Amino acid sequence: MLSSATRHLRHNLVAYLALLLALSGTSYAAATKLLPANSVGTRQVINGSLLKGDFKSGQLPRGARGARGSIGPAGPAGATGPAGPAGSQGAQGPPGPVSLTYAISADTALPNGTQQNAFATCPAGMFVTGGGGLTPSTSTGVTINSSAIGTSTGDALDQWVVSMNNTSGSDTTFNAEAICTTPTNVSLGSSSTVRALHAAHK
Repeated sequence: MLSSATRHLRHNLVAYLALLLALSGTSYAAATKLLPANSVGTRQVINGSLLKGDFKSGQLPRGARGARGSIGPAGPAGATGPAGPAGSQGAQGPPGPVSLTYAISADTALPNGTQQNAFATCPAGMFVTGGGGLTPSTSTGVTINSSAIGTSTGDALDQWVVSMNNTSGSDTTFNAEAICTTPTNVSLGSSSTVRALHAAHK
């Protein structure tokens, strides 16, 4: 039986070799030749073998939005910027409170049948804003002849001068009173006016 197999192999050796070469060439060609376009379908693809780059834009559905992450730490403070332009001036506020000082002259004698003057002078550096005269007499014969602004130095209006008459039949006294303040602005007019006031009430 062995001799019979040997004889068969010898007679068909060339045929077997030809078949072996033909089968080997077909396998090599199938392994190296690219597949035709659109020849791979869903059944030929192994799950999980494709990457995102294997798909065209828009083919993959967008996933759900993830949860919001925690807030990161605050960054360092930036450099100080340049100063901005100055703003416009605001509206002028209401005037502040006025500080007043009242100056009263000493008692001035006013004998019956006479006319006398009394001078109430403001403290140094203050100006007079008003004034008047006062007497303890209740007689209608005691009257104020004049009551006006005056000056003790000829430079500043710092006095209130009162001239009073007495025809009551009795002697009495009176006082001059001045209302004084420290102003923020003073306009004295002409110097001749101040000198005239000073001379009139000497």
